[in-house]
Amino acid sequence: MKTIDNVSKFNSKRNLNIDYLTSKLVTNNKYFIVPAPTYEVIEKNIYVLLKNSTIKDLNRKYYMKPHYLSYDEYGTTIFDYLLMYINGVQSMEDFIIDKVIIPSLDSIISISTSSLRNKIDMESVRW
Repeated sequence: MKTIDNVSKFNSKRNLNIDYLTSKLVTNNKYFIVPAPTYEVIEKNIYVLLKNSTIKDLNRKYYMKPHYLSYDEYGTTIFDYLLMYINGVQSMEDFIIDKVIIPSLDSIISISTSSLRNKIDMESVRW
């Protein structure tokens, strides 16, 4: 069973990569892997993310733990940097805010795949 403890242990063994370029979103059928969005992709699509977001009160259990919030909202810890960026938070220690903006997973996948389409020929993928 996938838990935040297992995901955190797995991520702690990986080499540090500030843009999380090795992080992937895998579809349920495991045929298509989408890279998690980089800061450049997030910046270009910031208004798409904001338009497709909800604003919630930040529970105290998530103070200084954006990776926990990412796991509870999306089922993965790879969007902690996205949550910090979209909320204007510079570091995990500053992740103590009253309201938090949470982009929808559909909008995150949409911006990730739109940037991917420009780089590869989708017709060459064999299913």
